[in-house]
Amino acid sequence: MAGRVRAPRGGQRARYAVRDWAAYDRSLVRRGDITVWVSPEAVDGWRAPAGRHTFSDAAIAAALTVRTVYRLALRQAEGLIASIFVLLGLALPVPDHTTLSRRGRALRMDRRADAGRGLALAIDSTGLRLAMPSGAGHAGWRKLHIAVDPEGGRILAEELTRSDVHDTVPVPAMLGRIEGRLGRVYGDSAHAGGPTYRTVTEHQQVLPNAEGVFRPKAPDVRTAAHLDPLTGRGRHARHVARDGRAAWERATGYGRRNAAEWTFSRLKRVLGGGLRSRSLAAQRVEATTAVRTLNRMAELGMPHSRRIS
Repeated sequence: MAGRVRAPRGGQRARYAVRDWAAYDRSLVRRGDITVWVSPEAVDGWRAPAGRHTFSDAAIAAALTVRTVYRLALRQAEGLIASIFVLLGLALPVPDHTTLSRRGRALRMDRRADAGRGLALAIDSTGLRLAMPSGAGHAGWRKLHIAVDPEGGRILAEELTRSDVHDTVPVPAMLGRIEGRLGRVYGDSAHAGGPTYRTVTEHQQVLPNAEGVFRPKAPDVRTAAHLDPLTGRGRHARHVARDGRAAWERATGYGRRNAAEWTFSRLKRVLGGGLRSRSLAAQRVEATTAVRTLNRMAELGMPHSRRIS
């Protein structure tokens, strides 16, 4: 099975073939497996400790995950979980849709990630529709920002913002939640401003291998001779001005940034391209739940491709 990816402008499109199609095929089948079990640990942790809540945060997160996987409304998610408990003979209470809505706005989820001894990151953003009438403009969309491991396809950090927030704004928060060592951080021209380069440079004190590789903007390329060559912004702009964008992309490995676009494609095809929650706080929890779900699916198996032309 071969797929296509974008090639440099004016060149022929590259073609790739999946090397381990049999294993990847089995992983796709496993994603549709609806075998359900509830571990003893989950049963013990289903109820919240004595207090004002009946259900633990883990129980609410599990219910919202079911909702995300099957693209259900809250009432439908409540009914599905109740039917699963009946089939399994579990005498556990089921959070109703009102509880899921209320707790989903303030659910605390551990969003830290570990980069280990070193990996690269691809950062990008995409728009997610809201359940609003057409013509709502900026109010009808949210922007999801992600930082992806190009090798494994795992999303290490995410931020959901309003649609008019610039792509550079969430980068410090995302990088700040990633522990370990980073290599290159790839991004498109929307991230090529000074704030993003400064953020990566600040992380070099803790992550000494970090380097920002952001596609230089056209104005920077035209004025490259006047930019400081010691900064990443000036160095990359001079490289493009001297050798061209195609040569710069090959030298820096910029094509790895495409991993973020592939991840957005997977997210929207598998889990949908919209958000069902009403408030921004609940939408952020919904987005984080979707990211965790997609990461779990990636753990079941991802394709490994090789270039064939």
